[in-house]
Amino acid sequence: MFLRAAGRTLSRDFLLDSLGEANKDVYDRAIDTLVSRLRQKLNDDARRPQFIVTRHGSGYSFVAPVKALTMVVAPASGPTADVERPTIAVLPFRNLSDDQQFDHVAAGLTDEVIVALARSQVFIVVGRSAAYAYGVGAATDFDRAQRDLATRYVVEGSLRKLRDTVRVTIRLSERDTGRHLWAENFDRPLQQLLTVQEEVTNTIISTLQPRLNRAEVARVQGIAPEHLDTWSLFVRGMIAFYSMRRSGLQEAIDLARQVIARKPDYANAHALLSVAVRTLVANGGNGDPAELNAQSLAAGHRAVELDPDHTYTISALGAALAFTGRARDAIPSLERAIQLDPTHGPAAATLALALVYRGQAEPAVSHAKHAVELSHNDPVAGHYSWFALANAELLRGRTDAAETAVRRALSLNPGYAWSLVLLANVLGLQGDKAGAHAAFTSATQPFGSAQRLVEVYRALHLPRFEHSEDAARMTAGLRAAGLEI
Repeated sequence: MFLRAAGRTLSRDFLLDSLGEANKDVYDRAIDTLVSRLRQKLNDDARRPQFIVTRHGSGYSFVAPVKALTMVVAPASGPTADVERPTIAVLPFRNLSDDQQFDHVAAGLTDEVIVALARSQVFIVVGRSAAYAYGVGAATDFDRAQRDLATRYVVEGSLRKLRDTVRVTIRLSERDTGRHLWAENFDRPLQQLLTVQEEVTNTIISTLQPRLNRAEVARVQGIAPEHLDTWSLFVRGMIAFYSMRRSGLQEAIDLARQVIARKPDYANAHALLSVAVRTLVANGGNGDPAELNAQSLAAGHRAVELDPDHTYTISALGAALAFTGRARDAIPSLERAIQLDPTHGPAAATLALALVYRGQAEPAVSHAKHAVELSHNDPVAGHYSWFALANAELLRGRTDAAETAVRRALSLNPGYAWSLVLLANVLGLQGDKAGAHAAFTSATQPFGSAQRLVEVYRALHLPRFEHSEDAARMTAGLRAAGLEI
């Protein structure tokens, strides 16, 4: 920041806001302390500065000569991605109505979206002051902002009053190309927008976040593996994981280990390793289940050690605990993950499943329904959320609701074995033996035989339940249909 603005005086507020989302520790330290540390790195004396001068009452200036170096371009053997996580700027929302009260609403929504995106911790979000430096509302210089901010993605928004309704429009674009990636309107009653702004923001974020993720996936898929940086390699691992097939899960494990070999302290890679190993063993992967579960737990704990305040790491550990028979220990971790990012659908779904394993049907249904709401624009998270809801409804004894939910899950991921087993159990409870057998037969295909599926189910799935009667409910329909389980 100092080098880009050499010779200019930068206020403390500007520095704090510009760097805040890029470094979560900034908010807990005085900006003066950070500047002091930078001076130490530069061996700069504050009394006789050669680099950074304090402008009392104003801020700081970088006064040393700055020479722009010519970039050395690597041979054109393939594209190279940025090393850091992608950056995103949220430009001030525009009030397109004549009512000035919406100026405050537009400013409030801008701030809420900035905070919510930063809270998700997937992207580095440009601070509020940096975005607002280009003007507010109709006076915003959007063209200059997109040129100067040097982010990968830009979010723009506007508000327009339509009688008793307010339309909030969100647009996502790629800065370098100017290509519009997504746009959507959110219509809300006027009174709701003024009083329930947080709910509106959460709806926007739960829709925007998957679009950003898809944009990154599309970008990374066009890069040869040998040219992937740490972040892009991690994204490729997530793509493989979300296939939910054994080959994809093994690829995700291999990629996570590659990332860890490059950067051992990258918490998200350890979290990916945890969830991929755990999911592979639950889907009948080769190896000793006890050893693989231990690896999943160890990777989850390591992820949280490296980054104890990241939703993804905490929810990964929570999942590892919940799916290895420690639902009681998992619940506090998952609740904290949701507290850090209330829009994180997978954490809500995993919490619902942990509550199922503890026999708490009502709160499980509540959290699963919330996960479904959060995941309506994300097919992968949507499948997981509907699967959690189906389990919760079955625990509550509502087989019709469980069937509806599991069929929704299967519509998003038709080959997922445990959704098919759950459907077979529900159909068996409803007396549909033929349907139960058909679903169960489909479930065995990834395992190679019914015997292998039954072994995994008995060894890994049923022990998650604290109460034997709840575990029995998960097999009663299979037994009623004459299936050995």
